[in-house]
Amino acid sequence: MSEIVWAVNPRKDRLCDLAQHMREYAGDVFVARNIRFRFDTSGTARDQKLGMEARRQLFLIFKECLHNIVRHSGCTQASVELTVVDDWLILRVTDNGRGFDPAIDAKARPARGHGLENMCSRARSLGGRLETIATPGGGVTTVLHIPLPHRLRSWSWHPPKWSG
Repeated sequence: MSEIVWAVNPRKDRLCDLAQHMREYAGDVFVARNIRFRFDTSGTARDQKLGMEARRQLFLIFKECLHNIVRHSGCTQASVELTVVDDWLILRVTDNGRGFDPAIDAKARPARGHGLENMCSRARSLGGRLETIATPGGGVTTVLHIPLPHRLRSWSWHPPKWSG
């Protein structure tokens, strides 16, 4: 319930507010399970605003990533990076756990749940994409790319000049 209240609060519409909320959530989840973690927001434009739906969907994708780590990975370390590169907001969540074989997991997915499918659907709803990189014994990295709308781009961005 607190995530819903947070997501609709118009005073929490900046990227730095989202990052802080994510950092606190990760701390609660990982520390309780003795998983060391690093949370990096370097390279993130702190005053960028995000709409309520974007904040909500992004946080739910993040929350599912952490849930998957805690439930399935058996890891001892995890890292979260939230950055802005050009016109993209990028969330990268990595663990050093047992990983999985994507080809085998795709066949078993209906029996195991819909978390990855839901995350991909949420990413598409924001005009973005989600990539999961996994190898047996090599951990998992999930990378979310979300395009930033024109009004959220860096102040130094200028529209292209039209010739003619």
